[in-house]
Amino acid sequence: MYFVFYYLTEDSENIKERNEVDYLSSIGRVVVVTRGGISTFPYNKKIKKLNLTAQSRAVVSAYSLWTKICYLLARSSNSLTNTGFKLRNIYTGHAILRWLINRLWPLKYIGVVNRLLPSYEQLYFAPFMLVSFFLRDKRRFCKRFQRIVVHDSLILRLTRFTAFILEARRSGWRTIANVKSWDNPFYSQFVCKAGGYLTWSHRMWQDVQRFHSLDTPACHVWGPRSFYNFAHAVRRSGLRPNIPVGPLVLGYAAAFCDSLMAAHEAEVVTRIADHLRASGMNAKILFRPYPIVKMSSYEPLLRCPNIEIIDIQGLSTDRYGDGREIIRFGSDEERILYLSRCHCFLSIATSFTFEAALYGLPVLQYFVPKTGRKTRHESVFFERLDISDHIQNYFIPYLPVAKDSAELVGLIRAFEMIPALRRPPLEMMSVMGFPSELDSWNERSGQFLTDMQLA
Repeated sequence: MYFVFYYLTEDSENIKERNEVDYLSSIGRVVVVTRGGISTFPYNKKIKKLNLTAQSRAVVSAYSLWTKICYLLARSSNSLTNTGFKLRNIYTGHAILRWLINRLWPLKYIGVVNRLLPSYEQLYFAPFMLVSFFLRDKRRFCKRFQRIVVHDSLILRLTRFTAFILEARRSGWRTIANVKSWDNPFYSQFVCKAGGYLTWSHRMWQDVQRFHSLDTPACHVWGPRSFYNFAHAVRRSGLRPNIPVGPLVLGYAAAFCDSLMAAHEAEVVTRIADHLRASGMNAKILFRPYPIVKMSSYEPLLRCPNIEIIDIQGLSTDRYGDGREIIRFGSDEERILYLSRCHCFLSIATSFTFEAALYGLPVLQYFVPKTGRKTRHESVFFERLDISDHIQNYFIPYLPVAKDSAELVGLIRAFEMIPALRRPPLEMMSVMGFPSELDSWNERSGQFLTDMQLA
């Protein structure tokens, strides 16, 4: 039987998705499904394009509002990300509405209440299923092809494809949820009724099963695909980490995507830089901004002589075609040039840590516990890490951790003196699913059909 994959993406200009499409095209034909956008995917005989009609701004807003209502009313998982939602609920419009949501949230964790609440997936799809039931019968398709829909594992990113997914389910197509990021398993907006899952690693799959009580065995581990192109670009570049000569250079990439948290982050990094300078250490921080945050949010960094802001190169792009996110993707080449200036990488909460490790840099984790937080900025910033399962599960256990500025200075000095410490965090990378050999990224593609019980 011939397989046809429908790869759903609203991020069609993101080059990181292309290797996922190429991977699937080695198994069957791929149709890249977008909505109302211009895609520059390299189409060929095995990769086609289907562009759905664009949604109006009013429809996009209505979907967004519905996802938020569902999040409030649906059953929550016991992840730190969900139980600590009140700490993250600082963006909801009016203060009275935030107050009301924060009062209602703990009620969801009363045993009898939680059991009675529907899952997020049940609640989200319910009105659309009702409408589709009255509008049309399921379609008939040629049975020579097995059609498989590959979509994001988080429902809040499926608003452009809700009708398409429902139609696929009604028509008997297999659906596969792609766990695209390391924090995705911990959200209650997770798709739990897919016919299979794509994950970075076996550890990630265990997290999905644990927090969402999934009993399906259909999972294919294909590694952190979004870093595939970068790993190969590093090899092509021929560049390698430098041995410190003169000032020790620490790389740091911003972790938060909004101006409010970016302001706290800037103050935290400024405090780190001040302590490095006060210790007499000849060290500087190369600060890489978040790609959608305005540079004005990082103004506090400018007062530090041992911080240099390295802006992301390249033109800004309307990521989803509707104005909600203007982003500078940069390129693998400019990321590598940035990392080539660093001697080690200071990690707090960003996935850029993985790119630093792929480049070959050692990584130092900074995490101040509750009793050690001296400023309001530190309190707000590290509260977010307290409720971030992915930081607690994947970074802190596998990286050398500094709990205050004195420990950080000690770690950096040890790094300078002990060559054995100048190695990338191999154990963390293994847990996350990064292959030990560059050429083995695609070696499991032959196992796909068996893992998904399609063979």
